[in-house]
Amino acid sequence: MKKVFFTVGPSQNYKSVQKHLLKAVNEDVLSISHRGDFFHQLFLENVALLKKLLNIPQDFHVFFISSGTEGMEISINNLVLENSLHLITGAFGEKFFNIAKDLGKKPVKISAEFGKGLDEDKLKEIDLSKIELLCVTQNDTSSGIVFPMDKIYDLKRKNKNLLIAVDFVSGVPFGDLEYKYLDNVFFSVQKGFGLPAGLGVLVISDKALKKSQKLLDLGKDIGSYHNLPTLYSYSLKSETPETPNVLAIFLLNGVLKDMGKYGIQRLRKETIKKADILYGFLDKSKILSPLVNEKSLRSKTTIVAKIKGNSLDLISFCRKRGIILGSGYGENKQKQVRIGNFPAHTLLQVKTLIKILSEFA
Repeated sequence: MKKVFFTVGPSQNYKSVQKHLLKAVNEDVLSISHRGDFFHQLFLENVALLKKLLNIPQDFHVFFISSGTEGMEISINNLVLENSLHLITGAFGEKFFNIAKDLGKKPVKISAEFGKGLDEDKLKEIDLSKIELLCVTQNDTSSGIVFPMDKIYDLKRKNKNLLIAVDFVSGVPFGDLEYKYLDNVFFSVQKGFGLPAGLGVLVISDKALKKSQKLLDLGKDIGSYHNLPTLYSYSLKSETPETPNVLAIFLLNGVLKDMGKYGIQRLRKETIKKADILYGFLDKSKILSPLVNEKSLRSKTTIVAKIKGNSLDLISFCRKRGIILGSGYGENKQKQVRIGNFPAHTLLQVKTLIKILSEFA
């Protein structure tokens, strides 16, 4: 029985991954040098494709790293001397905050109740002139909360010296960010791009790059081979500092081309349609209900549902029918299920999922 993975990451592979994987094997991509012309062209092409698909300004820099979590560490190491502010709507925002603590910074946080939005009045109590980096998780996978980015853009307009870092792991490529208000955006490929895990992307503004260089000039520890100045110097040669995951970069290239041909707006409309169907079912179900009540904050890509009973029973029921669901995060493992809704998931697969969930009820 062929399985469909509705897990929230890694998730279902994009429909063309197998084709690109076979091409990689047949064309000896797994053995090519990361210092040769083939990789240089691949690097340049991926940067151009990402900028076009995600509407990233041309003067932003794109680097390839290992994961979204590494993106958090690079952000703190390179852009914070002492003070970062973390707006937390779930466990991954909390992770970003804890990384700042582990690196010896003095982070402060504003936390929302799990499954609810942030109390914006608490932001008024923070002196943003003393904050070097504002950190926000655009779509927290643990809670299924989407952060209202317009509020972040407004903060930037009012505090132009404030650097802003965005964890975009569960929102890309569905989310449509306005990069001109941002300085550091990072994501990985195992969710929205439907690829195997093991590759991250870091998007950096000139302003962020200059801050990193300033800390380096002051003799501060900003990390080693994946600090921003080093990543930048190698990117000028269309290379990475280390031997990268060449296969993942090649597969990303293929998927980016396919998504570009399909159309990003079409992908976004389909994601919304599938999410509306899923939430419509959850709103009427007798055993499942959305964790997030406020509809404007409900994630379209990582849907979290509370369950009456044990979620592992439902997960087991679905698995026997070829549908793989995610459990709740952390202490909510047996109280909730999480459903991925990415470009790799078809409308037919979503309807099949709902039919199976209805049978369990």
